[in-house]
Amino acid sequence: SDSTTDTATFSVVATATGDGALTYQWQKQEAGAGAWANVSGATSASYTTPATTVAANNGDVYYCVVSAVDYNSVQSASATLTVA
Repeated sequence: SDSTTDTATFSVVATATGDGALTYQWQKQEAGAGAWANVSGATSASYTTPATTVAANNGDVYYCVVSAVDYNSVQSASATLTVA
């Protein structure tokens, strides 16, 4: 397929005991280097990237921070995007 129109979807599964809704914030590190940054608007249990290209997105790394009111935040394992 044409890599300039492909997207990728990442998902996490989390549960909390007790009351309080979970909140989600996906973060991205471009090409596995540099600072991590919140992905704007990526605040649900799954995140679908915009259209990807090899030059712009191959090697980008993502993870999700899951929080609940009465609990510490937890970070998911990271996932590296490979665009072929």
